Amino acid sequence: MVQNQRLSYINLRKGEKNAKAKQSAARHDLGLRRLGHDLTPCAAEFFWQCAAMKLISITAPYFVAAGMVLIAASWGASRMLGAHPFWSSKIAWIGVPIGLLIALACRRLSWTKRLFAFSILLALSAGAAHFGRLRFAASFAEDRLAGNMWFFGWIGVAVFLTALIAAILTPKARIE
Repeated sequence: MVQNQRLSYINLRKGEKNAKAKQSAARHDLGLRRLGHDLTPCAAEFFWQCAAMKLISITAPYFVAAGMVLIAASWGASRMLGAHPFWSSKIAWIGVPIGLLIALACRRLSWTKRLFAFSILLALSAGAAHFGRLRFAASFAEDRLAGNMWFFGWIGVAVFLTALIAAILTPKARIE
């Protein structure tokens, strides 16, 4: 009699464990259904892998644009185009994050509007940098306004070049 009671108690405990396992699986499935997916755990893993791939495909053009501008500045492209050798690579480190923020903020605009706007702003920044350099050199380094135009013009070039490259690499507004 006591033996039978023990066996029934053990079977009851096993049944509770099985019930807890079923409840846990049901909670997992419910969590996936709340996300809008009716997936098994294996399919849930695939879902997260797909989400990661989508995130990579969305952000990759922005990282490529940032890398292109930073590498060009570190190899001396800005110095060859007229930036001061002392801050020729510093302007990229200042301008690239700002350019990425602007590119991300304008991603909902149409592709042609982004290209047109960033091209015009890039040309204006390059013009400010060029005329600032000419005025600064003509004043024998005494015109602070011209020096600031030269420096901030080059930062603007880095900003809008980054945004323009990101716009070129993202022809469609992918993030909805």
